[in-house]
Amino acid sequence: MPIQYPNNVKPTDLTKENNRLYSSSIEYGLNISYPFNTQIFPFDTDKTTLDLAKSKINLLLDIDFGEWRYKPNYGIGLNQYIFENINVAVLSNIEDNIKEQISTWVPEVKLKAVRVTFDGKTLITIDLNYSLKEDNRQSDSITKKIEIY
Repeated sequence: MPIQYPNNVKPTDLTKENNRLYSSSIEYGLNISYPFNTQIFPFDTDKTTLDLAKSKINLLLDIDFGEWRYKPNYGIGLNQYIFENINVAVLSNIEDNIKEQISTWVPEVKLKAVRVTFDGKTLITIDLNYSLKEDNRQSDSITKKIEIY
């Protein structure tokens, strides 16, 4: 699939030295947003610290322990529950793990609520509500669904 450029940006705006885009149409951000959006060139960026925190939490939820070479304790490790018999203790363990890992790896965030639910069949739903520690007025939420077997 070819790269789709914004309307007023041409491929000639890229330099060969560092592959960086020089155009007045680009808004620079704090970091590359996660999950990636392949429809935006070069990448969508986090414009605020709340967006950055959301990207960090989403990444943390998607990573298993040991997946990052120099950070073996990084991640939540949700894939370990795919074949688990789900009960209240397992849901509580997931919730505690999320709280611990977010406080360790995303310390700028204050978790307001963490809710882990199971539909009784094949779906675990994780609802996170959080705010920035420096500004309690800014808050956001994330919902992650895990299908188990």
